[in-house]
Amino acid sequence: MTDTNPPTFDAAGRVRTQRSRRENWAVAIRWMAGIVFVVFGAGKYVNHASELASFRGYSLPAPAVAVYAVGAIEVIGGLLLAGGVLVRVAAVVLAGDMVGAIVVSGLGR
Repeated sequence: MTDTNPPTFDAAGRVRTQRSRRENWAVAIRWMAGIVFVVFGAGKYVNHASELASFRGYSLPAPAVAVYAVGAIEVIGGLLLAGGVLVRVAAVVLAGDMVGAIVVSGLGR
């Protein structure tokens, strides 16, 4: 019986491996989540006045600083997530960001 998928080699002679379907799905989900965080994080800067008004409604101390901080966390975390760099750290920080958002905006109202 012959192997229907013989290994291929790159220019340096190393075996080139293909990602599995599971890995492809993980990459796709990471990209989608990363894009969502980057878009919403950038919105904190693009629509700053609107976001500031929302944050003031949450009775947060220093809402102007909070808007910039949350925006930075979301943009940087989203880029790290999409880029596959420090994925677990980024995921934990972004999960904390979302828990904070739910507690402050969702449960508080």
